[in-house]
Amino acid sequence: MKNIVKISGHSLLTHHIIRYLPRILAGIALIFLPEYAPPLRNNGWEPLGAVLGILFVVFSLFGDLPVWFAWTQRIGEWLTPGIAAGTVLLLIQWLLPLSGNSAVYAFSPVVWLAYISIVLVSISFEHSSLPVRIYHSIKRQALSPAVVIPIFIVVVGLLGNLFDGVTIIAISVVIFLALLPEAPAQEASFAMLFGGLISNMITVAAEPTNIKFQDALGPLLDAAHPSYWFANWPISVFGVIFPAVYLAIRFQSQHVTWLVKAASQKFAGTVIESAKSETPNDEMFAEQMLQEDEIVFNAQTIEKQPDTTPQQKQEDILLAKTLEPAKEKTLHRMMAIAALILLAGGIFFHSVIEAAHIYRPGGGDYPLWIFIAPAGIAALIHLLYTKQLNRGWLHIKNELPVWGRLMVIFSLIWFLSNKLSAPSNVFAGFYALPEQARYGLQIILSLLSSLTDNVAIAGMQGAMIINHPIALWQIRLLFILLTWAGGLTYFGCLQSLALNARLHLPSSAWFKAAIPWAIISFIGGIIGLACIIILYPH
Repeated sequence: MKNIVKISGHSLLTHHIIRYLPRILAGIALIFLPEYAPPLRNNGWEPLGAVLGILFVVFSLFGDLPVWFAWTQRIGEWLTPGIAAGTVLLLIQWLLPLSGNSAVYAFSPVVWLAYISIVLVSISFEHSSLPVRIYHSIKRQALSPAVVIPIFIVVVGLLGNLFDGVTIIAISVVIFLALLPEAPAQEASFAMLFGGLISNMITVAAEPTNIKFQDALGPLLDAAHPSYWFANWPISVFGVIFPAVYLAIRFQSQHVTWLVKAASQKFAGTVIESAKSETPNDEMFAEQMLQEDEIVFNAQTIEKQPDTTPQQKQEDILLAKTLEPAKEKTLHRMMAIAALILLAGGIFFHSVIEAAHIYRPGGGDYPLWIFIAPAGIAALIHLLYTKQLNRGWLHIKNELPVWGRLMVIFSLIWFLSNKLSAPSNVFAGFYALPEQARYGLQIILSLLSSLTDNVAIAGMQGAMIINHPIALWQIRLLFILLTWAGGLTYFGCLQSLALNARLHLPSSAWFKAAIPWAIISFIGGIIGLACIIILYPH
């Protein structure tokens, strides 16, 4: 068969193979050499490949490092395809048996199956008329954002213990962007993010991180009285109240108002520009505004006025109609609501199952994804019937590169955890350290969840603690740090992924925006930990 497309005498396929082959071979060598090269293997350096692989994949996730350090991102980006291929090849030997310690579970498929359903429900909500209806409902109230938004953050943040923190942040940021100007909406989103990360510590089902932690530490945590998870309530309450109060003070001092005025100015400019456009496609005009402002519009309600209408009057009519809620079919609106109800009900029911210690017939806990898969299917049907499926696909497509890298990191941390438990490796001296020194290194490991993902680090921390038990207050501090640090980067936890999917902030802007909210929420969490020690001294 002849090659139709040629570049400098070579087929396009050959060109791509030649381009990617060195990267793939270098990445595979990085993973395989410590595992199979006798000089490294015999001296316990097997974990080195996984450590370097994680490091370079993390570097590849940072897109705007300082010039003097940007070379690490370029090297990480160059090596990532090979590291991914090497990880898959490395784990093949661990595939059997398909239970217990099988590599089938290395990239945490249970977590990702649940996360996909949550993402679909959030996309369904975002592209329904519900955010706009909430916008108009709030507008009719006399209360200011400085009152409504902080109360919302406290109530909804604590409800995340029953209805999942990832869902809460994904839906909350859509609501904030519909209610507030861009800057206050961003501040409210970060207050919700960090308040939610610390507040969702009362139930196992609140986050994938909690589930992973419980999976590893179940025998230890289940023996605690009162319940380890329920006794975390002071951390949850103080952790979410502090950022909410700080947000109220900031909104009050900045005189933040609802989006009405800002939206009118922005949309008026858009209307004028559209009226002058040579393209008479009103549906494309509505589509453009929808993509820019993430608010649902009804294309049929936007009609051009006759030329005899004065320009200002025409602009006012177009603007008024644009700001009306979309007149979607009742069935479609009910489908979006049904997806939310199924998600909340599935998560709540899973919490009940966990609390009642009901296990699968073959043993083990029921995975969360089974209970929320109906919600994901309902959301998918809603997107299909409203012809928004392409929007959902574009959202997922934009997130896939990050998801793929995190799956590689998950898998390498799984492999690293197994190697660290081997009797002879370069990190075996860690367990011989005095308890205080070992605990200090575990604190650093928890903070590293900001650079990997706190779900994977939770599993690693759990495996270390179960072999070398520590006091419950120490476990709680590690867990506060582990969940909290995940918000410091846009890929450090599933909540930050869901948030940045709407904000699209570069790494430096994310870190700058996160710092004040991270500090305030952490202070609240530490005060809550102190209260637990006082309330439950034994």
